Amino acid sequence: MDFSKIRREICEISTLIYKRGLISGGDGNVSVRVSGTDRILVTPKGVHKGMLRPDELSLVALDGGHVSGPLPSSELVLHLEVYRKREDVNAIIHAHPPWTTALYVAGKAVDRPFILSEAEMVLGRVGVVPYLPPGSTALATHTSNVLEEAKVCVLLNHGAISCGKDLMEAFMLMESLENCAKITVFTHLLGGPQGMVSQPDSPSNS
Repeated sequence: MDFSKIRREICEISTLIYKRGLISGGDGNVSVRVSGTDRILVTPKGVHKGMLRPDELSLVALDGGHVSGPLPSSELVLHLEVYRKREDVNAIIHAHPPWTTALYVAGKAVDRPFILSEAEMVLGRVGVVPYLPPGSTALATHTSNVLEEAKVCVLLNHGAISCGKDLMEAFMLMESLENCAKITVFTHLLGGPQGMVSQPDSPSNS
């Protein structure tokens, strides 16, 4: 297994998350399950994700043991619980997407109803986790339970989680969630959803 490649990918995605405004500074955390091993690579505590270096990542065993590198994210227990319950998940992103966070704090949601039909197809069910202390076992347990039947979930007053078969899928899900939330906020500001707009029939070629 090419650990160096995975390290580079985590840094690249972390930079993208930062540049897309899904986190700021040292916020959020990213992890990848290393195929064929009982190890995960995870972002460390307190490091700016937009300037993360491959050698700054933490290598951790699936039982939670610290193998090498700096101390892992304080949300490590959450990542581990999801990996234990979802063998198909190999990457997890926790971000603080502002439009998504604000929408849910205001008591609204991206899927009641979905404004974008594409978002419904991509995101599917969006889970919601009530506020629980960051880094706590309670948060990890509740979130992993919700993610047994979802690919993305919102942590109230805390951000969002996306998971995928690889890091790019997890990133695309997070990006899609935030884009859908932004459009939903604007829709409510403009008077609320009026239902799906019917598309006109395609022009005839005749």
